[in-house]
Amino acid sequence: MKSVICLALIVGAATLCAADFTPAARSFLSKSCAECHDADVQKGNLRVDQLSLAKPDRDQLNRLVLLFDRVQSGEMPPKKAKPPVPEERAAFLGELRTSLIEIEQRVAGDVGGRSTVRRMNRVEYESTLRDLLALPLLRVKELLPEDGQQFGFDKVAGALDISHIQMTKYLQAADAALRQAVVKAAARPETKLWREPAARQYSAHGAVLQKCGVPMNNRTVAEGLTSHIAGNPVADLGNSYRAPSFKGEAESFAVLTGVIGAHQPEGIQIDRFNPPVPGWYRVRFSLWGLRWERTKAVAAKRGMVRSYVSLGLPYFKDAQGRWQATPLTPEQLAEKRGMREWRENVEFYGDAEATHVVRASLKGEPLGYFDAPSLTPTTHEFKVWLNPGERVSFHAMTLPATAAPGGGTSQGILDYEGPGVAYDWFEVEGPLVEQWPPESQRRLFGEIPVNAYPRPPLAGVPTVAAGATEKLPLAGFTGAGQALGAERLLNLSGTTTTRFNCAVPGDYEVVVTAFETHAGNEPAKMRVLVDGTELPHAQFAVNTLRAAPKMFRAKFRVASAGPVELGVEFMNDFFDEANPDPQLRDRNLFLTGVEITAPKPAAPAVAGTTPDHRSLLLGFANRAFRRPATAEEVAPFAAIVEGQLARGVSFEQAMLAGYKAILCAPDFLLIGLESGVPLATKGAPAKLGDHALASRLSFFLWNSGPDATLLDLAAKRTLAQPATLRAQVERMLADPRSERFVEHFLDEWLELKKIDFTMPDPNLYPEFDPWLHDSMLAESRAWLRRMLAQDLSVNHVIAADTVLVNQRLAELYGLRGVTGAELREVKLPAGSPRGGFLTQAAVLKVTANGTATSPVLRGVWVMERILGIPRQPPPPNIPAVEPDATGAVTIRQMIEKHRADAACASCHAKMDPPGLALENFDAIGGWRDRYRLAGQPKKIRKGKEVVEEPFVEIVSGAAHRNRIKLRLGSEVDATGELADGRKFTDVNSLRALLLADPDALARNLARQLMIYATGAGIRFSDRAALDGIVARTRTTQHGLRSLVQEVVASELFQTK
Repeated sequence: MKSVICLALIVGAATLCAADFTPAARSFLSKSCAECHDADVQKGNLRVDQLSLAKPDRDQLNRLVLLFDRVQSGEMPPKKAKPPVPEERAAFLGELRTSLIEIEQRVAGDVGGRSTVRRMNRVEYESTLRDLLALPLLRVKELLPEDGQQFGFDKVAGALDISHIQMTKYLQAADAALRQAVVKAAARPETKLWREPAARQYSAHGAVLQKCGVPMNNRTVAEGLTSHIAGNPVADLGNSYRAPSFKGEAESFAVLTGVIGAHQPEGIQIDRFNPPVPGWYRVRFSLWGLRWERTKAVAAKRGMVRSYVSLGLPYFKDAQGRWQATPLTPEQLAEKRGMREWRENVEFYGDAEATHVVRASLKGEPLGYFDAPSLTPTTHEFKVWLNPGERVSFHAMTLPATAAPGGGTSQGILDYEGPGVAYDWFEVEGPLVEQWPPESQRRLFGEIPVNAYPRPPLAGVPTVAAGATEKLPLAGFTGAGQALGAERLLNLSGTTTTRFNCAVPGDYEVVVTAFETHAGNEPAKMRVLVDGTELPHAQFAVNTLRAAPKMFRAKFRVASAGPVELGVEFMNDFFDEANPDPQLRDRNLFLTGVEITAPKPAAPAVAGTTPDHRSLLLGFANRAFRRPATAEEVAPFAAIVEGQLARGVSFEQAMLAGYKAILCAPDFLLIGLESGVPLATKGAPAKLGDHALASRLSFFLWNSGPDATLLDLAAKRTLAQPATLRAQVERMLADPRSERFVEHFLDEWLELKKIDFTMPDPNLYPEFDPWLHDSMLAESRAWLRRMLAQDLSVNHVIAADTVLVNQRLAELYGLRGVTGAELREVKLPAGSPRGGFLTQAAVLKVTANGTATSPVLRGVWVMERILGIPRQPPPPNIPAVEPDATGAVTIRQMIEKHRADAACASCHAKMDPPGLALENFDAIGGWRDRYRLAGQPKKIRKGKEVVEEPFVEIVSGAAHRNRIKLRLGSEVDATGELADGRKFTDVNSLRALLLADPDALARNLARQLMIYATGAGIRFSDRAALDGIVARTRTTQHGLRSLVQEVVASELFQTK
């Protein structure tokens, strides 16, 4: 067995030969390993006499690297075997190191370098389109398939294949993005201010119906709030309930629960405002915290939450014929019959005035968290991009899920005491237009309106000459309706269209002559459209019959000569077969004539003021390809545009077709082509060209293409100068776009993108809520941002004496005195297990399965993500270690049983210890001394006494039962021993062991950054470069910003 452990992981077919090793190396292998790995024994399915350095394939090369690492670390030969002579060991490692580097350099020369051309991943594609089209909130990522991963990242070429499905999805995403970039409005939209009391919103009235909301004036119930018993409580009490309503005005509106019923999951919304056009809007609102006491709002102090019963039998009908219940007598009220109560979390927060927290969101995505101080109206504001029909929602995060009582013998909110949040008013200003046309359209069409570009006339259609009036033939109309003699009948709702050429630009008039056949309670409605857009003041009620058709006039402007599509839409078809009068059964619209009048000729335009389609395409391709494009490269895209124009497609649509083709071209999709196709080299990898270097830098720190500054430096060939490159890194990290690096790097490196892969079991973790979820991610992102900004040591990955927390995280971490939504730095008490990424809630959640924790999974995560030790594949037919949810067998017992298998022991000796040290943290990152078990505690006999099982009481506003007792199982044992024999007693002592080697932590982080930045794995021959980065950052204790700068300055980053 003595060599099985050292070589168990170097498995595979024995097909190699040791003849190309030097005699000294063969002697080392013979003395150290041949006894168990020769032709006769072949333990671990390995024969060292067949190892070869002559042109090994990737699998063989990996085995040689693993052999090097095992010998260097002292794992091979094993401790029980006779140790090798140090000089012989050093000589063997030196020879193997040299050989491995020569092999990798030869392979790299054959393909041009260590990195290859790769496609953008979907995060990069979305970010690049945002910057290219000036659409900062564009969302197309979800339209694209999930990307693969290699070496832990979705930026590596080997995991980013291209299929026909992928290309189809890219076309769809490009089309969606381009259509958002172009505005339909001909004139700059007017910025308007809308403001209303919160109590007027439809969702506020819905909250009243749900017994969750209170309209207030002067902090008391507003007049106009009434209620009755819906249903018939005498005949069917089970289906009767309290039904409140409000008719009146209120200066404030209080919400008393975080969940406004199953029928209103959106919370309170600004639902009486509808954005007129897509754009940026400024949202302002006023809110404050309170405690509701039946009829009035008082200071927001935590205490008892109570529901009273103030009514009883008999039921009767009031003067309006609505069911009511009889008020209880003072004596009955004193008995407090039916009263329910529970206590808020005063054990942790005390009874001081509380600050409540409200989340604003759009379509479920958080826009921000805002404080609601006790009895202090506070104005907040934010900017958001809104499309027509979209509504901003508000949820109170700190309120319980339960509402006021809803039975017939309760008066709802008038029989309720508990916490609340009041909204005074909502205000929306917008659209906020900084320039017109907007920047997104300027990126495609410049400063000239889209319809001002020249368009070839369409053959075979009428042309309206300058100053003339042309009657359009009704026979030329298509689409909805049908020709009926000299008329066109629209007997169903829809649009009929025709095309004609405008000979000159200017203001045109269209006259539509029409009549209706009347039916129903309104006349036929018609609207006129040009190129799919409704004309101003062009909706008409056609309230005239065949005997007297009417003319309906509208005007439109044509910015350039060319084809126009005119549409007439019938908007309100109606049919009533049962009507006794046949003349009133069917509403139809008849067109009897359409005339177009053109303006008189204008002064001739100055030649050359309007760029043609080729120049527009060339400018766009320069930005999209991240390098200067040529006229020859643009020619295929120009041909697409010209083909569209020849078929009568509008200039806008034709250009969008050309732009869409550019956004699916290899020069846009593939990163690494900016300085030409990489060629094979001899010897060292080739340096990146200036434009390729600009792209590598921008996709590293911005996940997007280079901006004008980087492209200008690339064009001047000065970007690669060390001082210039260093200054650009500083500039880019200071840019808001670097937030993309923070989020995406954490999503990949620490696997935070998996935070939603599992949901905590609500029966075990009822306190988990959306605010905690969002706070987890916010903490980790803020921590990396802080490390970057302050160049903090890599040690902050493992431990720190401060944390960045808000009220919700502080409660989870047991840190008192933190209130409000904002993250702030908090000093940790001595001996705290918190601080650093290792014990952050987000990390602890993604390394758990939502129900239980696994030391194996967490241990593997620490090895790969923090220590940089790759996991080896498990032996075949070995089941995974799954925690026992019943608690009958502890996870440690299961792991020890698993490690008894010799095939598993060596790997688990490395993987399990870090995970065991983290066992004091549950599946949502909370501290525990014992494991939680499903179900409430049972009564058990302890001697002569009957007591409850051990339990923990959870106080949670997220649960419908606000105080919940959960059973506790066995105690947590977080002790362990590392593979090198060092022991630890808990997570703090493990952290001390890991911090003893800061170079190892820095080497791993530099490795992770390099893979992320270059899109290629780290080879054996790259280790020296990483060691150089580590050495050069020791003066800053391996500060994160310093590591980023040294990664960019390295040869690995600047070569292919």
